Amino acid sequence: MGQRGSKAAFMPNKFVFPGGAVDEGDSNIHLVETLTEKCQARLKQENQGPSPKTLAVAAIRELWEETGLFLGVSEPWDDAPQDWSDFANAGFRPSANNMYFFFRAITPPGKSRRFDARFFLVDADHLSGDLDDFSGASDELSHLQWVPLDEVRTLDLPFITSIVLGELSGLTSIGPPASVPFFKRPSANNMYFFFRAITPPGKSRRFDARFFLVDADHLSGDLDDFSGASDELSHLQWVPLDEVRTLDLPFITSIVLGELSGLTSIGPPASVPFFKNEDEESFFLRLKNS
Repeated sequence: MGQRGSKAAFMPNKFVFPGGAVDEGDSNIHLVETLTEKCQARLKQENQGPSPKTLAVAAIRELWEETGLFLGVSEPWDDAPQDWSDFANAGFRPSANNMYFFFRAITPPGKSRRFDARFFLVDADHLSGDLDDFSGASDELSHLQWVPLDEVRTLDLPFITSIVLGELSGLTSIGPPASVPFFKRPSANNMYFFFRAITPPGKSRRFDARFFLVDADHLSGDLDDFSGASDELSHLQWVPLDEVRTLDLPFITSIVLGELSGLTSIGPPASVPFFKNEDEESFFLRLKNS
């Protein structure tokens, strides 16, 4: 990992993985060995942009430029483009063998720059060059270093990098994963305002809470894998509605679940319950379209 500059427009001072944008010439580079068919098929899903091969070439190039390390095979490359001349002069041609598509994330709206990022996984044993010598790297990242997984949280990390590292720490081997998480902002078309409640007076904290409803089929990622979650909640699980009352629930959660159990479909409800608590009495109202 390396640290981005303090004046960077995107994620200044953060520690990140080597990587960057696809260059126009990446599509013209030949790979001696391609990605596995499974990785290629996954990269094609919901993709209107660069091909799997081009994405792999960009990742290999960025790794080399930002660290000075090579992912390739040792063989002559006499007709290498100018931008790849140092790669070729070192005796290598790019290869995506032993390189696996591992994670995808789209930057949320509102950021100064947005990217559709793909993360790849490679065993360091398949890299060429001195793994502790970054003297051949560009100056885009500083403080380049290998970071043990049990120490990486001490660095200043972007939120999405923490999520990726959480997924990485759960791996038992390096290869094509069983599934590839896709972190993106959910579509508001599949998200419905469902309930509103204001915390009663006298509580240590009061909130005006809105509850939203989403069909799990519209979520991306492994629905049974919460390894990428923060530590704010423990015992994360999907709970059948007919079993949820066995848990220790807040009062308002019980009310929301009662409303939920009466639904026959997932969509905009006919009206939205509003549980409003004031100093002298509580009201259970229903919000409707005007």
